[in-house]
Amino acid sequence: MTKRRINLGNNILSQEPSGPKMKTEIPVRGFFGPKSKQFMKKLEKTQNALSTIFVLDVEKSIGNYAVDVDGNILLDVYEQIASLPLGYNHPAIQKVFQDSKNLSQLVNRPALGVHPTPQFIKQIDQTLLRVIYYYLIF
Repeated sequence: MTKRRINLGNNILSQEPSGPKMKTEIPVRGFFGPKSKQFMKKLEKTQNALSTIFVLDVEKSIGNYAVDVDGNILLDVYEQIASLPLGYNHPAIQKVFQDSKNLSQLVNRPALGVHPTPQFIKQIDQTLLRVIYYYLIF
């Protein structure tokens, strides 16, 4: 039996932060940084946000590290509840998707009930809620 070397693309480990780094209090339910608090107020208008732990910045998250909108860098040992086996923003996965408008949402598949993104909150407000309000008026 011969061994084969598999190329998984660029070494994402060289791009990862050296470790977790907190700029605000540790984000847990009820304790959010200033930017997260702003997004939480918007989110609470559209859905039950009690399960939300923090608001994720998928563009800044990389490898095994999740970054929230306040700039806190967190080691994500669960990788979005095991839906990101290669980590955040892996180059091989990103190469598959070319639509830059939705790239981070598609690649990272956030657990929206726990880690909603600003883009998700905006999309709900600009799409689903407009339809609902339209039918409520008419």
